[in-house]
Amino acid sequence: MALGKAYAEAYQHREALEAFQAGLKLSKELGDPLSTFKLYSLSGLMHYWLDAYPEALQAMKQAQEIQAEIPLSERAANLSRMAEVYVALGIYEEALAAQLEALKIAEVTQDDAATANAHRVLSSIYWYQQEFDLAKDELHTALEQFRKMGEAKSVYTCLAALSSVHAELKMYQHALRYAEQSYRYADYIGYPYGRAFSKGMMGVAHKELGNTALARMEIEQAIAQFDSLGIGYEAADFALMLSDIYLLEQQYRQAAAFLEKLRQTAEGINSLALKSKVYERLANCYAEMGKTNQAFQYQKKYSAVRDSLLSEEKVAQVARMEARYQLEKKSHEADISRKDQRIAQDKWYLLGFSAMLIAFLLLAWWMYVRYRSLQASQLEMQVLHRDILRSYQHLTSDNTELRALTAMLSKELGEVVSSLHHVRKAAEAQGASPPAREIGQEVEKLNQLQAGLQMYHTLETGQDRKSLDTRQMITQAIEHLPKYLHGRAKQIRIRQLPPKIWANPQQMTQLFGHLIENAVKFNEAPQAEVHISCEEDEQYFTFKIEDNGTGIDPADREKVFELFYTGSEAGEGSGLGLAMAKKIVEQHQGKIWLESSSTGGTIVLVQIPKGNL
Repeated sequence: MALGKAYAEAYQHREALEAFQAGLKLSKELGDPLSTFKLYSLSGLMHYWLDAYPEALQAMKQAQEIQAEIPLSERAANLSRMAEVYVALGIYEEALAAQLEALKIAEVTQDDAATANAHRVLSSIYWYQQEFDLAKDELHTALEQFRKMGEAKSVYTCLAALSSVHAELKMYQHALRYAEQSYRYADYIGYPYGRAFSKGMMGVAHKELGNTALARMEIEQAIAQFDSLGIGYEAADFALMLSDIYLLEQQYRQAAAFLEKLRQTAEGINSLALKSKVYERLANCYAEMGKTNQAFQYQKKYSAVRDSLLSEEKVAQVARMEARYQLEKKSHEADISRKDQRIAQDKWYLLGFSAMLIAFLLLAWWMYVRYRSLQASQLEMQVLHRDILRSYQHLTSDNTELRALTAMLSKELGEVVSSLHHVRKAAEAQGASPPAREIGQEVEKLNQLQAGLQMYHTLETGQDRKSLDTRQMITQAIEHLPKYLHGRAKQIRIRQLPPKIWANPQQMTQLFGHLIENAVKFNEAPQAEVHISCEEDEQYFTFKIEDNGTGIDPADREKVFELFYTGSEAGEGSGLGLAMAKKIVEQHQGKIWLESSSTGGTIVLVQIPKGNL
């Protein structure tokens, strides 16, 4: 790793990449996840400097997918690098999402330097999107934090960027003020490039404010400083501005002489963009001087260079489109792989469901034997048992009959529970014995189980969908929580929700009501806290319900969605709730899973397609 960093510092990016990849192979063999993470990220960075953007993004994603305990600061740094790759590909939404996640990590870890740098990188993303007001706000935030830390060079960078942003916003008085401040900082820290750039920006601001003489002096000083540093391209940019001032003052002879000198520089470095700007100005200058022959010659050169420049831009655009296609292709292949895995898992879920159904049938028979002393319900239990056995014989040959069997079972069981309930009341009125009370408790449990099972198998397919007010729906779900839970919930915070989702209103209210109730009901903290938020991409809304409990064992995270599975003690729930939630989400072509929060609690993630929004 040290050898690769040495190559990178010497700008030998290909040699650095080879060194990092050799180290990556060794770290995998040694089973060192932290070194593997760092080497993946650094390899991606070298790919980025070599303009291999898809390979860069793939390497950085592989680093991010490592599940071992990686310092959050390393993850934040890798996310910032991913954001830069997305910017190079022109995928600004992904760049913004990656950098915002990096900022969130920096704030959680209270890393002031990383937080300030994240705000500065965010300003660059907004700049490329021409969201200059947002870029200005991020730069102000970064500037304040860098000043608190005493990072003079970073303070200079923010001040110089603020000068450029205000110039883009045509707020030239502010641009001049920030340019003057950045010049003082550059002079204070002994930064020659900064002094030259800030001088040039001062000249730009003076030019737009009408102070052409002062603008000319400032830009001439900037050009001289850039020339002394051997930075020809920056000097050329400000030289173009100086030529514009000559033209503005109608000093065509001086402008022509200056532009002829600049032409030699542009042709020397073979910059199409610079030659295009110089030829255009020379043609205009000679036209104003009445030298039509020279004006015509430079207009021809300008047209030729402009056509070449457009061709070059088209090639670059095609390259970016190809890179985006490769990324989407890899993402599609990953989706197919995940779907295949889900199909394989669903087969096991079906087997588990069948086993649970058999267990339920055995329980029904056992209950029938136990309550045979109740003569009023004995005949109905026998009929129910025969019907269940008859339906079960058809279950193994036709999956459609499975739903019919379960629906019939739920209905008949409801009638039995109703009859047993009346019998229990009659027994209590005559002075119930302890066994009769036990029967009553079992009847109550059976009643709850029947209600949950009926609700599970009578869920609609979710076809009745419409645009749904997200905040109103979640608020209604909270209001319908059982009253005994209100005292346990310290706070239920809602933030970052989309205005609308496309879903079945009744099912969504039922889904979030159950998830929020679980987060409070099974929370072992003295006062439960629940945070509800949402992230979105081009296709999905991903909701997060996070609690402050003790979390769920990773080995149980898939099992909790199985029908009749319960991790709690006997009597604490039916094992239908999360299975019902999973069924609702899948009917909406979505996905539900669990993760651990940074505080040790549980995060339930629900992914819903955007649909017709």
